[in-house]
Amino acid sequence: MTVTLRKTRSKFDDLEHDPAFDSSRYIIRSNGRTVGHIEAFEIDHKAANGAGDFHFKVGHYSQGFYGFVKALFERYGGKFRPKFYNGREYQRGTGAFGQELDEADFVFLDELVIESEVDRRHGFGSATLRKLHELYDNDYPFIFTWPAILNGYEANGVSRKEQIDRLVAFYRKNGYRRVGNTSYFAFATDPDHPSRRLPAAADANGEPRLTRPVASVGAGVGAGAGAGAGAGAGAGAGAGAGAAPQAADMPFSFPLHNSIIATDPGLFDTIRDIDIAHVHLQDDYGQTPLHYAAESGKFLAAFALLERSTDELFVRNTYGQTPLDAVQDRIGELEETRGGVPFPGLGGLGLGGQSREERYMDTFTKPLARLLREFMVYILDARAKGLSDDLIHAHIRARIANERREYMQRLRNFDTPGFGGQFGPGAGNVPAMTTTTTQRAPQRLGAGPGTAGMMNPLLAPGSLNAPAYYVPTY
Repeated sequence: MTVTLRKTRSKFDDLEHDPAFDSSRYIIRSNGRTVGHIEAFEIDHKAANGAGDFHFKVGHYSQGFYGFVKALFERYGGKFRPKFYNGREYQRGTGAFGQELDEADFVFLDELVIESEVDRRHGFGSATLRKLHELYDNDYPFIFTWPAILNGYEANGVSRKEQIDRLVAFYRKNGYRRVGNTSYFAFATDPDHPSRRLPAAADANGEPRLTRPVASVGAGVGAGAGAGAGAGAGAGAGAGAGAAPQAADMPFSFPLHNSIIATDPGLFDTIRDIDIAHVHLQDDYGQTPLHYAAESGKFLAAFALLERSTDELFVRNTYGQTPLDAVQDRIGELEETRGGVPFPGLGGLGLGGQSREERYMDTFTKPLARLLREFMVYILDARAKGLSDDLIHAHIRARIANERREYMQRLRNFDTPGFGGQFGPGAGNVPAMTTTTTQRAPQRLGAGPGTAGMMNPLLAPGSLNAPAYYVPTY
C-alpha cells in the first residue's frame, strides 16, 4: 500500500513562535482518500534547556504532554532522569535508553488515528509509522509515544487492559521500546541504537501505578488514538492526563485494592472485616493493598492494614518495590515540582505557591514513609533478638494507636473543607506550624498473653528506631 502524509494546520499554529517547540499535524492519505491523521510535537532540546524550567517551557502546551516531560526529564537542565539507566532494577527496565537523551531533539507522537477498523486491520498504522520515521530520520533522533485509547475509539467487548496490550504490541512490532519502566515508548531513528537491537519479547513490562489499574471497563484515557494492531483495537499515541481509577476499573477479585483506590466510604469497615487473605493478596502487578495505600499517602488506611498484618511491609511487587519503595518514589516525583506547576489539576495552585499535594506530602506522606521504614527495621531487629511475631505485632499496633491520634490532630489543623479526613490530599490553607519534637513517655502493653508488663520499644524515648517526631515547617 502507498501512504502519504500531507501537512495541514496544527491546533498550535496561531501561537507565538517558540524556538523550543513546534507542532505538526499531518493528514494520512492513501489512493486519493483520507484514512486518518497525526499530531506530533517537535522539541529542540537545547533551546528548551536555556529557558530554566524545562518542564514548563516544553510541557505547558498541554497537560498530558507536561506529564510526559515531567516523568522522563529533570525539571532544571532537561536531562534524562538517571534512574532510568542507573537506578534500581524496577526503574531501569532494560536500560536501553540512557544519557544520549540528555540533549537530543525529539518528537512526541501525540495522536495517531486511523479512522476505519478495516484500514487498521490492513496495516495502515504500521505503514504510517514507517512514513513518519522517514520524515523525521535526519532531524530528530527519537520519537516518543504513550499507547493510549482516544474516547470514541474503544473496542466493544474488549477490556481496556487487553486494548492497551494490543497497542503496546503494535508499537513494539514497529521498533518502539519501553523507556525505563514507564508507560512511555521511544523509537530510535539510528538503527545501531541499543533499543533497535532489543527483541520485542525482551522489552520491559512497565511499572505498576495507582493511575494504571489492572483492568478497566471504562472510557479511554487521554487524547491518544490510533492505528490498529491488526485485531481491530485502536493503537494510541496519547498525551492525555490519565483518568483517575474508578471502582469499575479494578477486577472483582481484588475488592480491598478497589476500595483503597476508589476511596470507598466504607473502607475501614472493609479492612477490619474482610478475610485476611485479601490483606495479603497481590494483584496482577504484584501490588498489595498496602502498596496502594502507602503510594497515595492514605495513612489511616495504611494504619488499618498494618493492624491486620505487617507481613506486607516486606512484599515486593512485580517490579521489586516494597510499599516503602513505592511511597518514596512518589515523594521524589512531588519534590521536583515544588514551587508550583503550570496545571492546577496536577499541582493544585499553579506557579508561585505550595500546592496542596506538597502540603499533604510534608504533613502526612513523608512521616508515613519514615514510619514504614522504622517498622521494617524494628521487625528485623526484634526477630533477630528472638521476639515472637505476636509480640512484635502487638508493639506495632500500640505504636499505630499513638500515631493515629497525632495524625488526626494534624489533620484537624490541615483545614480541609470537604476532605473527610482520611483518604488523601484535600483543599484549603495550612496554618503556620513549627518544627517540634515530641518525647513519648514509655508505655506498657495492655493485658494479654505474653504482654503483661512488657515495655514497647517503639514507644520508649531514645530506643531503637524511635527518633524525635518531626513536624514539617511551612
